[in-house]
Amino acid sequence: YWLTHFFTKTDLILSKLSRLIKVFKPGFTYHYLFYNKYLPSILKNKLKKENDKYDEVIAVDLQVLYLAQQLFGSVQFLSLEVDNDTNRYYKKIDTNKIKSVFVQSEIRYNYMFPGKDIRKFIVQNAPVYKELDCTVQQRKNFIWAGAIDRRLAVLDCLEFFKQYPAYKLLLKGGGDIKTRKIIENRYSELLSSKRALIDQSYLDADEFVKFLSGFRIGFCFYAWDLIKASFNYQTAPSGKMFMYMAAGTPVIA
Repeated sequence: YWLTHFFTKTDLILSKLSRLIKVFKPGFTYHYLFYNKYLPSILKNKLKKENDKYDEVIAVDLQVLYLAQQLFGSVQFLSLEVDNDTNRYYKKIDTNKIKSVFVQSEIRYNYMFPGKDIRKFIVQNAPVYKELDCTVQQRKNFIWAGAIDRRLAVLDCLEFFKQYPAYKLLLKGGGDIKTRKIIENRYSELLSSKRALIDQSYLDADEFVKFLSGFRIGFCFYAWDLIKASFNYQTAPSGKMFMYMAAGTPVIA
């Protein structure tokens, strides 16, 4: 445990240092030492000790696909994130060792594996949920559901509520500390007047859908800069879209 903790902490420090170096040398790239060099052997030893037999292995996204192929050979691949232009694992994976690909669309499959004929299943990234009674007497206020993150244009959403004081917004979800601080500083008046509230308590999927059904309108955005920079965000809707739909809540996206 202490060795894992040591390498993880070391990588965190080096990755922060690499961001500073990148300011002066844009071409500089730091590759995580622990995950690249030590994690495969640690996993392999752990699996040997457990002495388990696996009928099927499903690898989620490229880094895990690379590691899974090192340990198990041919595996199933579940592609939630599409990233093959900057991801170093993409160059290392063996497409002959992919039994099948689960991906959201033909466009995303062709981007990941141009010219390759791998068995594929087109499955939208929608949550699994039970049919619920989401009938409510009166829907009220507006909701931002999901990560409270600048990259998802939550600040643009708050600008609207700053301009229109008749409306109230609930920010429901986890988020990064920097975005939280920006909101507290830039939109302090919204928070103090309770026209914007932040709720980061956890709800499971069924509870969350029922919770969403109590709101008039929900929001689900990506920032334009993120869309322009990433094929991944250009070509797949957020899973939160389907949560809104399950709740029967109109969504602006």
